[in-house]
Amino acid sequence: MVVFVCGSCGESVKKAAVDKHCQTQCRNCTTLSCIDCGKTFPGESFRTHNACITEEEKWHGKDYKAKESSNSGKKKQDAWTESIQNAIVSARSNDPKLKMTLERLLTYDNVPRKETKFKNFVQNSMRVHDQRLISSIWDIVKSKDTLAKPAFQPTGSSPAVPTDTPSQVPPAAVNGSKKAPNASGEEEARIDPPNKKLKANGHSDHMNTSAASLKPSLNKGSLSGETSVKFKWKKGIKNVLSEADGFTMSGKKLRKKVLKSFASSSGATEQTDDFREYANRKFDKFLKKYPDLFLLKEDMVTLVS
Repeated sequence: MVVFVCGSCGESVKKAAVDKHCQTQCRNCTTLSCIDCGKTFPGESFRTHNACITEEEKWHGKDYKAKESSNSGKKKQDAWTESIQNAIVSARSNDPKLKMTLERLLTYDNVPRKETKFKNFVQNSMRVHDQRLISSIWDIVKSKDTLAKPAFQPTGSSPAVPTDTPSQVPPAAVNGSKKAPNASGEEEARIDPPNKKLKANGHSDHMNTSAASLKPSLNKGSLSGETSVKFKWKKGIKNVLSEADGFTMSGKKLRKKVLKSFASSSGATEQTDDFREYANRKFDKFLKKYPDLFLLKEDMVTLVS
């Protein structure tokens, strides 16, 4: 906020109160000096002095280095004040009341930039009650602010047209994942056929080390018939429970029946440790995945209808 010193009586006066000071307290006031920079403003020239140097700049003198301002609000307010100044210049000479009100408006700090708040500010703070005049003030200031803003020019290239690239292929199709969602959103376990004959040194010709660490290996005799087997675990658990009394069964018995159904669907001739580990892991996963369907209480599992 800018503060002036009256050249006649020496009183410190805020910029917004200069008019009142000259009209009621010191009618001999002809010059005003800024209390910060010391510059003297004769007559009405003080109205253009809206901001001044900071205390740090004042006392450091030539050694002062201005910091880059990151206050975007101050920049917007300065631009708005400049729009008011431009509105004063372009105000029609045949409407002195409009020009005089704009000059008074320039003496205030932090003039609102939104239409409703702006009009309320002019009416309440400046005591202007002519709604037509208030609307005219807003229109001319807003028009100058709009002209001062640069036209928006989008940068960058236009949105890329989607193309059929490998990145759009589902991961399951690229990586040969063992899981694929079906139409109902349920995951289906997919067991690939056993690897090809191993070399004498114990490594497969086409085995990926990282994949082998994540997928349990199955013995050659554990599968027969189809090269790929799908088993719907959610449906399998649900079918077994729906046949039980009260739709309730012990977890141990349920596991045994579901794993037996899975082994039958997979065509496994023998159940290896890897096979059982894989099946138990899938069973536990799907049993806990649907708590609203499978109610677990102690060692019992109930199908929620």
